[in-house]
Amino acid sequence: MSDDVRDLIKEVAAEAERTRHEPMPPGAAGHRPNSEATRPRVLSVRLTGEQYDRLAVAAEHQAVPVSTLARMLIVQGVEGAVHAPVLDRPVLSPEQFEVLLSHLPDEVSSALGAALRRNVKPEFLQTA
Repeated sequence: MSDDVRDLIKEVAAEAERTRHEPMPPGAAGHRPNSEATRPRVLSVRLTGEQYDRLAVAAEHQAVPVSTLARMLIVQGVEGAVHAPVLDRPVLSPEQFEVLLSHLPDEVSSALGAALRRNVKPEFLQTA
């Protein structure tokens, strides 16, 4: 490759980098992939040490960085929420829930109870 071609490539690359956030010129083919609507944005999320550790373990099992797994879960949750049905009543009555729990192994039932206690307000866990 001649020096003239190398210089032209450097010049075009520098211009592309300098104008990367500007709209495409009139008559240009294509689009800017990082336009204002699609430009990535940064979100800071606070987790407890325990939550972060669980996320880190899950990320390690999937061989992805922690931030990648967090993003995957957020996107999955947001996209799933759009399609999720809105429930105006519980899926199971308390009696049905008790029957379901009675069929689970003790360790699963204990783990479920612990998860509920960690994530649900106590007043919602009180039985009648």
